[in-house]
Amino acid sequence: EQVDVWGPCRGVSQRGSMAMNRRVQSWIDGVNDALEMADSSFASGKFLWAVFFCHLAVEKMLKAVVLNRTGEVAPKTHNLMHLLKLGQLSPPKEALDFLGQLNTFSVPTRYPDELPGIEEMFDRKKTSDVLEKTRNALEWIRESSRL
Repeated sequence: EQVDVWGPCRGVSQRGSMAMNRRVQSWIDGVNDALEMADSSFASGKFLWAVFFCHLAVEKMLKAVVLNRTGEVAPKTHNLMHLLKLGQLSPPKEALDFLGQLNTFSVPTRYPDELPGIEEMFDRKKTSDVLEKTRNALEWIRESSRL
C-alpha cells in the first residue's frame, strides 16, 4: 500500500479549478511514488537508483509548483534549477547547493556510458544523506509553495 507523503492536496489551485487541483495532485502522487522507489532502491542496495528517484521526486514536486502557480504544464526538462526559476522559488543556500548537486548526479544515471565512476560515488552513507536532504528539500518546497 502506498504511503501518501504529503496528504491530500487541498486548495492548491490559485485559479480555483478542481481540474487544476487534480492535475497538481497527479504530480504530487508521482512524488510519493518516486520517494517509495528511492526507499526501495536504497533498501536493496541499489544506491544509484535511489539517487535517481530522489531527483525524480524533486522534479515532480517542482513541476507541481509550476503548474499550480502558472496554470501551465512545466516544460519537459530534468533541470531542477530551471524548474525552481519557473516555480518562482528561492531556496536557502544549503537547499540550493543540494539541489544543484542532485541536478548533476541525475544526468549520468540516464546514460549508461556515463555510469562507470559515478556508481562508486554512492555508498550507503552518502545515499542516506541524499535521501534525507531530498525529504528536507521537498518539505521546504511544499511549505514555500503552500502545496
